Amino acid sequence: MSSSLPASNNQTPDSHLPPDTIDMSNLPAQSELIEIENASFVLASQLSAALHALLTQQGYPIDSVRLHGVINRQREDLRTIAGIINVLQQLDIEQLPEVLLAPDAAFLPLLALHPTEGWGIIRQQNPQGLWRFQQSDNTIAYSSDDFLHLLRIRR
Repeated sequence: MSSSLPASNNQTPDSHLPPDTIDMSNLPAQSELIEIENASFVLASQLSAALHALLTQQGYPIDSVRLHGVINRQREDLRTIAGIINVLQQLDIEQLPEVLLAPDAAFLPLLALHPTEGWGIIRQQNPQGLWRFQQSDNTIAYSSDDFLHLLRIRR
């Protein structure tokens, strides 16, 4: 004799639902998932462009395909210093980056993470004391305390 469980309706309390039923109200909407995925893709693209430019300038031989592959495997952890160190180690960059609390003209160029703009490179300071933050499509000046992470990568 088999007993079937009643189908859930709006009048059935959650305590009467089968144990394998998932509460869908706490899951992100499809549009939120797409937005998160797009943001992750943009951040990965920014980091890839910034690292390629910076490492090439530092004299490292960089394979673009390998760089993109390494960054895409790390996409969940691209906002942390540990994540960036992991990317550099996977690219066989043996010298660990130096983490700075504020930009310093003596250590330029710097890999920098801005909280809203993402990854880019600080190459110079303007006469007003702001730091020129360069990304592949724009350059904007920010104050020294506007950045989340500042990394000096040396050869």
